[in-house]
Amino acid sequence: MPLSFLGKYTYSTIVYGQEAITLFLYFVALTFYKKKRPYYVLRLLLGFAFILLFSVVLALIRTEMGGIYSRVTCSLLQQAAFIGLLFLCYDEHPAEIFLCFTGIVAAKGVSGKIFVLVLNLCGIDDLTSISFFGNASPLWYDWLIYWAIHAALLSLIYIFLRRREALMDQKSFPRAIALAIAAVLFQTIVGNFAREFQQNDFALGAISNVLIGIIYGFLLLLRSGLLMQSRTSHELEVTERLLREEKKHYEEMRSSIDAINMKCHDLKHHLSGIESKLTSAEIEELRQAIEVYDSSIHTGNEILDTILYQKMLESKQKEIPFKYLADVAYLDRLKEEDLYAMLANALNNAFEASLHLKKEERMVSLHIGNDGKTLTIEVGNAFDPASSASTQSNKTDAHYHGYGIRSMEYLAKRYRGQVRISRVANLFRLEILLPLSKEGA
Repeated sequence: MPLSFLGKYTYSTIVYGQEAITLFLYFVALTFYKKKRPYYVLRLLLGFAFILLFSVVLALIRTEMGGIYSRVTCSLLQQAAFIGLLFLCYDEHPAEIFLCFTGIVAAKGVSGKIFVLVLNLCGIDDLTSISFFGNASPLWYDWLIYWAIHAALLSLIYIFLRRREALMDQKSFPRAIALAIAAVLFQTIVGNFAREFQQNDFALGAISNVLIGIIYGFLLLLRSGLLMQSRTSHELEVTERLLREEKKHYEEMRSSIDAINMKCHDLKHHLSGIESKLTSAEIEELRQAIEVYDSSIHTGNEILDTILYQKMLESKQKEIPFKYLADVAYLDRLKEEDLYAMLANALNNAFEASLHLKKEERMVSLHIGNDGKTLTIEVGNAFDPASSASTQSNKTDAHYHGYGIRSMEYLAKRYRGQVRISRVANLFRLEILLPLSKEGA
């Protein structure tokens, strides 16, 4: 035996060495997509070499002290070493590091208990052997089967954990750390104490292995749930921030329009006083220039007037034909900032998508109406199905990518409504449907 020179510490060294190699396998597989520190490979190899050498120290402690408490202590020290390796190799927030370790511990726990359960079903006591052939000391083919089964189980678990998600909101950090602590304590305390009871009753040991495996699986689900909750909270936070920015933008736009209208009124007054000094062509040219900025849109809803004024200017500047038909009867049921955000996001996306088309193919339309039961806001635009513009989202700021439609969906849900998107040929249509019942809009 290669480690026979360790004498009475040989067996415990092999046990802790095997545990370290297994943990390392899961470590590498489940963390490779994390943000790595410089000299990652060197850090990883040196860190793992230290953990393997540390296995000898753990074997010494376990052998000399004996008893359940030495086993718990050694298990805690080994897991602490792997947490240290995570910090050494990856440049992530501490909460992300701990949550990542939760995944490693839980994934290894599920795989380990499945392997042990298979052994138990074959009538083999996992406390005495890991060989399916009953070898007291595992031979090379026993280790080959052991690692092959773990690799296969790890591959299946990786499919479940493959999404490269990370914690996105600070509120989740304490829960991530608490979950990691729970996983470590469960593995070290419950796992080790359970082995003491297994020594007296094979059937009880098999049942406890099943229950412990289920709890490890539950830890994996909790981890995934925490990531999902963190992503949802982050998206909600970003959406709320965008809505606040939309409200501020509306207020600034409204002030600008009022100021422009006043200037246009003054210009018309001054123009009438100098008409005798200008030719009819010059007068007409000045009148047309003033009319471009003079707001003559009066739908009966100030929010809609502001949006339409802005988009009519944009339509002329960017040469995008824009038509609208609006029944404002029920628009006053919506909060001003909500109505502005929905209209602005929908029309901004439509105008942006139109810019990717030839001038003669461009078209944007807005229709607002109701059937007495549902308020419908419909925005349509031409688009090229073969172009990336067909996604209706070409924002250069990746942080806000896709949040335009999400914010519309978020606002629609406030009024128990929904957003529907359809594409027919080269026409993209977005509908915001808001019920007019007392419970809805």
